[in-house]
Amino acid sequence: MVATYIIEHTGDDLSVAFYLAAAGAISFFVTLRFPETYKAVLR
Repeated sequence: MVATYIIEHTGDDLSVAFYLAAAGAISFFVTLRFPETYKAVLR
C-alpha cells in the first residue's frame, strides 16, 4: 500500500527504492547510537 501510494504521487517507479534506501540508512545510524552491551553485567 505504501509503495503504491509513493509511485502514484511521484510517478517514478524507482521512488520506492529510494524510500527503502533512506529507511535503511536511518535505521543503520540509529543502531550506531545504541550502547554496546557485550561485556555488561546482567542484573
